[in-house]
Amino acid sequence: MSVADPRAFAQATSRGFPGSDADFDPYFGEEPVELDLSTENVVVVDGLPRVPQEKLLKLTAVLTKVCNQVGTVVENGVFMPMNDEAGLSEGFAFVEFETAEGAEKCIQEVNGARLDRNHSFIVSAYDELERLEKVPDEFDESSIPEYKETENLKQWLLDARARDQFVLRFQDDTEIFWNDGTGKPSKDYARKMWTESYVMWSPKGTYLTTFHRQGVVVWGGPNWTKIMRFSHPEVKLCEFSPCERYMVTWNGMEKDNPKDPQGVIIWDVKTGEKKRGFLSPRERDFHWPLFKWSHDDRYFARMGRDCISLYETPSMELVKKRSIPCEGIVDFLWSPSSHLISWWKPEQNNIPARVCLLDVNTRQIVRQKNLFNVAECNMHWSPTGQYLGIKVDRIVAKSADPSTFFELLRVSEKGIPVESLEINEPIVAFAWEPEGHRCAIIHGESSRPSVSFYSLAGKKLQLLKTLEKQAANHLFWSPRGGNIVLAGIKGMNGALKFINVNEIEEPHEGVMNEDEHFMCTDVEWDPSGRYVCSYVSHWRYQMENGLVLWDFRGKPLFRQMKDRFYQFLWRPRPPTLLSKEKAKSIRKNIKEYSARYNKEDEERKKHMQSEANSERRKLYREFMEYLDEKKHQYNLEKSMRVTLRDGVDSDDEGDYDVIEVAEEELLSVNEEVLTADEA
Repeated sequence: MSVADPRAFAQATSRGFPGSDADFDPYFGEEPVELDLSTENVVVVDGLPRVPQEKLLKLTAVLTKVCNQVGTVVENGVFMPMNDEAGLSEGFAFVEFETAEGAEKCIQEVNGARLDRNHSFIVSAYDELERLEKVPDEFDESSIPEYKETENLKQWLLDARARDQFVLRFQDDTEIFWNDGTGKPSKDYARKMWTESYVMWSPKGTYLTTFHRQGVVVWGGPNWTKIMRFSHPEVKLCEFSPCERYMVTWNGMEKDNPKDPQGVIIWDVKTGEKKRGFLSPRERDFHWPLFKWSHDDRYFARMGRDCISLYETPSMELVKKRSIPCEGIVDFLWSPSSHLISWWKPEQNNIPARVCLLDVNTRQIVRQKNLFNVAECNMHWSPTGQYLGIKVDRIVAKSADPSTFFELLRVSEKGIPVESLEINEPIVAFAWEPEGHRCAIIHGESSRPSVSFYSLAGKKLQLLKTLEKQAANHLFWSPRGGNIVLAGIKGMNGALKFINVNEIEEPHEGVMNEDEHFMCTDVEWDPSGRYVCSYVSHWRYQMENGLVLWDFRGKPLFRQMKDRFYQFLWRPRPPTLLSKEKAKSIRKNIKEYSARYNKEDEERKKHMQSEANSERRKLYREFMEYLDEKKHQYNLEKSMRVTLRDGVDSDDEGDYDVIEVAEEELLSVNEEVLTADEA
């Protein structure tokens, strides 16, 4: 039965009409017909132009054609109410689909689409319209829930000493510590079986995430209370968006429901609402993260075949209803500071390989670089988004030395000029300075490679220094720049060299200290750039598990061995709120601030020393009291000891006789025959 006017249909069914229960005659012996009163397959389309009666059929036909593209509209299923006084339509219409799925798809895909220059469709469910009609005209204050004060999730940033926190995972324990910077860290929170696999911080440090069979849980606040639970059975991986508004979880589900995907889910972190689900990719196509986010959470994207699918938040819909064509795309990266995407394609059919910079707002290529004889290509954005490094491994003959080119794009400058650098040695590692214009490259033979430092601060790329024969295969820049740790880990016995790059051209080559953390697997800088942690994870080695805390100069501050030690993670900090001018002023007057903080450090050291001395005195007093108590007990039990020893008082250890006994022992006998002359 077709519903030309859903509103009139609902009213008619409430009054009764021929064929309804009101006219049922029991003498006929027939059961009453049960009417389907549901309106799940009906939508309301608003935003239409107001047209006269003679144009009504044409507009109805256009709307029917649009809706039939997403579902099947029933016969005479479009109804547009008319305003008899004005002689024009009301500007909205009711559309009935054959199925509720068709109505839902219309809401998702037609809503927001443009009809012409001045009109866009606004589609909503008919049930939603009924709900809004039931909203009372007067506000009911009693419906306001009682305010419940929540914990300050940024409380740790208010620490008077500006200390950083870190989390440890070992055995079945998870512990959170404050780094005091002078020795043993102070424990803030500890819990057994807090997670079933591992833990992770959100990008700005607001939340700590734990993993469970039924999903993930985020914790925060000074008392580490449960903030939100996200139900996703058998979840394996999780990722936050850069601004912590959204979370992506993946459980590896292979057989999924395309109508309601559960393999990959995007959540709203604050409300816990499921924003959208996606099918889990096939194993051969899987790479983590599945989605890459823009720096401001406005967009997220994933790579498809010859395209980039770009989605926007909070709608989670495909931008402009179509993907961005990128023929032959192999990989892409977001700029850390803008809506630029870098992507590259290999050589095909005598067409050179190419790296492109794409502005997603305009969908235009703003810069591209052709590359020749490419065997492999890797892209590296500087953390500030000022530079893009393109590492290109060239195809060379078997007898020739390996050749690597670096194309360094100055993205923040007009025209995006390119600097080229060729290194005819294998490349071990490359890393940008987080805050600055420098980069470091490890190149050469893997056993004793060289480390070169370059600067793009001027108009031309400049080589600052090359350190020969270093025991290093990883680069760890301080998050504040200036300092770097050259580390030989995962097979190079944990050699660590702490370097001040600002003094790299001095005779001592900026080296502040060299040390070793045997079997070290990971190195982590704290957010302030003042401290470094090196540790041996049980996930890689089952022996020598533990950690060492260092200051930025390479001085060891704290060592601890822990059985089955898995994870060490510094708690991230949000970006500073200081303006560039204020930060520059602080650096200019650093001596003034240093004097004040040095004084505070000295006072704190004295206080800690005083507390340590007080603790020693307390322990000494407790020991002497214990000793006096045992001596008193010993004296009280003297009569019992004499009785047990047959009346002999043997308490006086000086009451004894010394008897010396000499014993001779024949060790061996040798017989030798001598001649008369020898005798």
